[in-house]
Amino acid sequence: MWSGPAPAAADEVAYLMYAPGNKGKTEPIRILWDELDDANARITIDVGEQFEPWLKRIGLGRVVKYDAKANKQQFFVRDPQLTSYVKTVTTAIVQGIVQASVPPGEPAPPAEADVKGATLLITPAPGPAHTMIELIARLHVAYLAPQKSGPPRLADLINSDLTFVGEPEAMAPDDVARSIEKMFGGYIPEAKKTSVKPGVQVKLADEATFAAALRRMRLSQAANAQIDAILDRSQSPPVVYIRPDAPPYTSAHEVTQLYQSDAFRALGRLSRGVTHVLADQAVADRNTGKSRFDFSPSYARETSAARALLDGYGRELILPAYFGSEPTAIKALSDAVDRRRGRGTFDRFLDLLGRGEGTPSQARVDQAVALIKP
Repeated sequence: MWSGPAPAAADEVAYLMYAPGNKGKTEPIRILWDELDDANARITIDVGEQFEPWLKRIGLGRVVKYDAKANKQQFFVRDPQLTSYVKTVTTAIVQGIVQASVPPGEPAPPAEADVKGATLLITPAPGPAHTMIELIARLHVAYLAPQKSGPPRLADLINSDLTFVGEPEAMAPDDVARSIEKMFGGYIPEAKKTSVKPGVQVKLADEATFAAALRRMRLSQAANAQIDAILDRSQSPPVVYIRPDAPPYTSAHEVTQLYQSDAFRALGRLSRGVTHVLADQAVADRNTGKSRFDFSPSYARETSAARALLDGYGRELILPAYFGSEPTAIKALSDAVDRRRGRGTFDRFLDLLGRGEGTPSQARVDQAVALIKP
């Protein structure tokens, strides 16, 4: 138990949690979720800065960590430390209730909460990616309630579930960069590692900052609802601004692009697909193999083509080409495809995917994938 926001470790997935229907209306509770294996997990809960002064007055920190055990598709926490935390919080609340019932000038009788049950139930969404998690605090706390006449009577302070749901929090650009260099560092030129400044070049913007960037680029405010990120080339180096509420994978995609070679970027839509695949791999949950984010809503067609290329020709050809670790790597990739599927195949593959900004049709992607299939 400690104060201050909890930093996420490499295999912890951060979620921003709200009571159902309260997203955007209240400050979130932040949790770190770490599935260690099929039977064990760890949850860290940061109840928020707004509660820190009050918690400090009663001797508690705002961040707690517990081990969780699996029960089918759900994890649960039953821990004496959780019970103790709930008891301290609810006793402070009960003392306030009892004090309010005492006539002015009279001393308040002793008051203490009786925690009859304190359990956390954690349900991650099923599937190959971290998309949603539900946290239920199932609490039963009683106390001796003062009466207008006669002795206090046992009453429930709470006997219900407190439910929170949340989606993964976007990773900070510097954290994404560390994951990328850990996963692909052998393929990234040292000069690129030195020149890339993720915290400077990619910004998780608030509403005001994103709106200011739109004005600088002479884009309409309506664009705020249409695009997830914009590149401001008026700054040196150029800066990518990610709008609030953009899909949480956006920072991972944009930071991965910083490491891409200019030559591979010039290949067109294949560049977007490979970027998406590598970003997914770089930030994946190492314990479970799950994607940290659901990358599927964006660049789905380009991603399917990129996966086909990776599956058919291997990362030892594609990663040097993407990161530019070898000056002839793109030619080596092109030659490998052409040797297997005929002269000019790689160029036709790129043409079908598109060398410009437009998203290719599904029919063209299907043709492109069939063209390079070994």
